Amino acid sequence: MDAKDFYGIYRDLAEQLGVETTIRIYEHLHGLQITFPVKLYSKSYIEKQIKERYDGTNGKVLAKELGYTERYFKKILVSSNRSEDLLP
Repeated sequence: MDAKDFYGIYRDLAEQLGVETTIRIYEHLHGLQITFPVKLYSKSYIEKQIKERYDGTNGKVLAKELGYTERYFKKILVSSNRSEDLLP
């Protein structure tokens, strides 16, 4: 069995994730309609990344790497209750 043996979205999943993973997803979620949010990471994770990796000049790079706009990234810096702790 390989990816070409699957129907529709399951074929896409099998190509990207493998046959075994696709079967596991099917067994657990078939029949459900799932929408994945655009944002992958939580605000607390982003704050942690800023604290650990932001040097005052690499906001654009970090924002892109984490899948956020530079504007949203800056908003997190400004709106965080711990913004003083996040800035270098």
